Amino acid sequence: MTITGQVKRIHPIESVGANGFQKRKIWLETDKESKYPQLIEVECAGQKVGLADDLKEGDIVELEVNLNGRQWNDKVFNTISVWKATVKSSQPAPVATAPAPESDDSTLPF
Repeated sequence: MTITGQVKRIHPIESVGANGFQKRKIWLETDKESKYPQLIEVECAGQKVGLADDLKEGDIVELEVNLNGRQWNDKVFNTISVWKATVKSSQPAPVATAPAPESDDSTLPF
């Protein structure tokens, strides 16, 4: 399944369990042109945790995902697992501007 949207937040890598299994969450906003845009959470886990390294907040991305679900104590938990990420449009890095020169008030005529 493919999901396209704008990266809203990239969470830091988490280590889970005694073996140090790693995962990283990404918040993705989809349907931006809609009256009701959706914010979904996807996850890069295990060997795929590095997929988020090249992504930046604000990028428009296309993610190939698998939907996973499991039952525990009469509840079902779902995970959207990313296995491929492609940047479609990248936000330019903010341009650093030189600070304005400080004025010397002693030279002002008033």
